[in-house]
Amino acid sequence: MLFGVKRNAATAALTTLLLLALAAPLYLASSIAVTPGLEFSRLARAAAGFGVILLSDALLHAGFTALAPRRYPPAFDELLDYFAGQSTLAMAAGGLLAAAEEILFRGGLMPAFIGLGNLNPHTAAAATGLLFGALHLIPRRRLAPIAIWACWEGFLLGEVYLWSGSLLGVIVVHAVHDFGGFAAFRWLRRRRMG
Repeated sequence: MLFGVKRNAATAALTTLLLLALAAPLYLASSIAVTPGLEFSRLARAAAGFGVILLSDALLHAGFTALAPRRYPPAFDELLDYFAGQSTLAMAAGGLLAAAEEILFRGGLMPAFIGLGNLNPHTAAAATGLLFGALHLIPRRRLAPIAIWACWEGFLLGEVYLWSGSLLGVIVVHAVHDFGGFAAFRWLRRRRMG
């Protein structure tokens, strides 16, 4: 669902507002202190976490290509085509939506799972990762498994949040990751075409 929303600037902007409205009561009711985190050490840890996420993306892509050479490359091409109509404005709005996702998942739900649900922080990261992945399901048979990748990404974003202690850091990581990913998709589509 959220991947589909990110293909259009207007729907991404409206969904951003919706997620912020959903996140606000969770964020405000959380008994866990959520630190915006402007300290250099927190942001440096978030940047290192960004590197881990990029490395994970590269390893997953290479691993799937090697393990499923007949099935994965056509599915990846279909993913590129899925975002073919995405404008630069929609890419930017998708990055803003990624920021709102972090406020909801890591700033609201994760602390609620820890404080109210009595989960340990890593279990809360896994639980929010599963929800995050479910909301990134693309309703196409060949692309549905991308939601599993999104579950993993959601878990990693939760771990980056725990490791850095910076909600702002993980917001920036996710927004840059999504915008950069959409830009890479555009570049790969153009390269493939010609």
